[in-house]
Amino acid sequence: MEKINKEELFKLSRPIVLQTIQFDSLELVDSPVQGCEFLIAHGVDSDGLPCEERVSTNLKSHMQTPNHVFVRTDDHHAELVAELLDRGLLKKTGHEQQSGFCSIPLMEVMFVRNPLTDSPFV
Repeated sequence: MEKINKEELFKLSRPIVLQTIQFDSLELVDSPVQGCEFLIAHGVDSDGLPCEERVSTNLKSHMQTPNHVFVRTDDHHAELVAELLDRGLLKKTGHEQQSGFCSIPLMEVMFVRNPLTDSPFV
């Protein structure tokens, strides 16, 4: 994985292909308005049009600290999240939070800059 800008946008060394979309980069976006970070997968569809998928969701919790996001594992997110876990880009923390009729797991994002150290990656 290669960091491609000053923000937290990283190009995947091997794209993730799911149905008609090829995801080639991941981004961790800080949202001061929401008070959390969002994990976004960027790619192109079968027509070559750019697309993005927000993988995480905002849940009010003291567990949602930097580099930790609540990751949606429902519906079409399940395959993408499974691939991110298999590649070691996400790590389960063992914590979950109830949201409506489902429980959403908290995961650590393993590819971002660690703001607490000088090391370039966690």
